[in-house]
Amino acid sequence: MESFNVQSFIDSLVYDFDTVRYLQAYGRLKETLPIIKRIILRIQTFREYADEAQGNNFNDIFLPTFWDQNFSKAIKRQDVRQKIMGFSNHEDAVLDKDLENIEYVLFVGNLRVWAYQNISKLKQSIKSPQQKNMEFTLAILSGVVIALCLLLLIIVSYCCQDWGLSDDVYDGRNFEKFVCSGKSKTINFNYYLEMNPHIPHEENFSVRWQGFLMVPKDGNYVLSFIVDDGARLFIDGNPVIDAWYDNNSVEFDKKIFLTKGLHPIRLDYYNHLFGVVLRLFWTPEGGEKKIIPSYYLRQGIGG
Repeated sequence: MESFNVQSFIDSLVYDFDTVRYLQAYGRLKETLPIIKRIILRIQTFREYADEAQGNNFNDIFLPTFWDQNFSKAIKRQDVRQKIMGFSNHEDAVLDKDLENIEYVLFVGNLRVWAYQNISKLKQSIKSPQQKNMEFTLAILSGVVIALCLLLLIIVSYCCQDWGLSDDVYDGRNFEKFVCSGKSKTINFNYYLEMNPHIPHEENFSVRWQGFLMVPKDGNYVLSFIVDDGARLFIDGNPVIDAWYDNNSVEFDKKIFLTKGLHPIRLDYYNHLFGVVLRLFWTPEGGEKKIIPSYYLRQGIGG
């Protein structure tokens, strides 16, 4: 019995029960007989190993009392086993009826459920203390990593929730009729529905973005936008760029000195006919020109 391989026993059980499940699903009940016979013999061999082995955790697995506890009292364990052993090579045409008479499907179903419940115990019992400690450590570390990732996600989500500028959409080129409000992460649009999906039509509408510009350090900044048709930019309530007339994707810029911190910003836009273009850039002192990133824009009421 020293040569009995518990891992091989487990692998064989899993394979055989998967095969039985497949055959039952397709109504091939007769073909399960030799497999169930093999399973019973393997369990018997394992029981002999478990009885002879000392200091293991197998004594509560595959107990003989299972057979009596899980089937109707009319079925005797030994009778079921003997019949299955005999039927395994049976070719009689009435075999299906014989199987029904010994409640074979019930027998197989209960055996499958019970074995699957105990296979996990077997897998755990053959692990060395080092393996168990390693798995426990990995489980703790995985839990810590998951918790840190969730915490980081919550922090990032909280910090990012006010990034961007709030926008108000109007019907008409001069904010005549309010339509809806929304939020824009950045100002980088080539199509009117990119600005806000609720803009009613491509022509003769206007949008006002408001919030705060977060300046990372004191310095001269070149603020610029490309527009089709008209736009105007305000910082700290003061006009910076005024192009409130029809343009065809024209760029405007202005250099201004900004101190570190938050500055109210407002950007007005209208479209008259056809194409819609609006992109808002900045060029920090000593830096490169780029679309103002969302993390430098904050929602709020601009000046």
